[in-house]
Amino acid sequence: MATLDEEEEFEHTLFVCREVRVYKVPPMNSGGVRSGEWKVADEIWRGRLRVSAQGKKCSILLEDPKDGTLFAECPYHAGRRAASITDATDSSRNFVLRLDDGKGHHAFVGMGFQERNDAFDFNVALTSHDRQVAAASAAPSIGTGGRTSSEAAPQPHIDRRLKEGETIHVGGIRKGSSKPSTANTPVALTPGLFAPPPGRNGAATPSSAVPELKPIQPPASQQPQPPLPQTQQGFEDWATF
Repeated sequence: MATLDEEEEFEHTLFVCREVRVYKVPPMNSGGVRSGEWKVADEIWRGRLRVSAQGKKCSILLEDPKDGTLFAECPYHAGRRAASITDATDSSRNFVLRLDDGKGHHAFVGMGFQERNDAFDFNVALTSHDRQVAAASAAPSIGTGGRTSSEAAPQPHIDRRLKEGETIHVGGIRKGSSKPSTANTPVALTPGLFAPPPGRNGAATPSSAVPELKPIQPPASQQPQPPLPQTQQGFEDWATF
């Protein structure tokens, strides 16, 4: 983003009002300016007002609306509004401007807007210029604790390489831990819970192609014994008796 110093060669128009009226005003006193004392016969000029900014410089120009001929100029100093403009105490549309011819001569004149909206926009333009100049002045000290980049202390270089003999310890489960491992634990699958895998062309494999799972026979020692003959059952009963 370009700074105000880099844009000094460009002139920006911040505000334009097509018609304002300029009056000759009596000497100001400590009681402030009252525009109600300005007389219609004291009007000395009528024309266009333009607020122009070039870098940190700003001027309020009174120009001829037809050919742009400069009638008078009021230099505006950012952050020092009272040195250039005085607000009327009885109207928000009227102001007193301090004109300067650039040769050391100055004069005070009354200036009035016909509409309150124009007076409001005029004040907004000057306030925006004040904020822009203040932000540009504070920009070099941002991130350096109020110091410029040349005054900022250099950051020390940190060597993060491992020294000879140093090791890195990574946390994890120690060998021989009581926590059971489930990596090699077989998982019992019950037939019928999962659909058969698809065939070569994506179609489901018919049930006839799936091998039938037969129950596992227990060992011979655990198989039930056939019932004894009747004669043997009676002999054992008699012997037992």
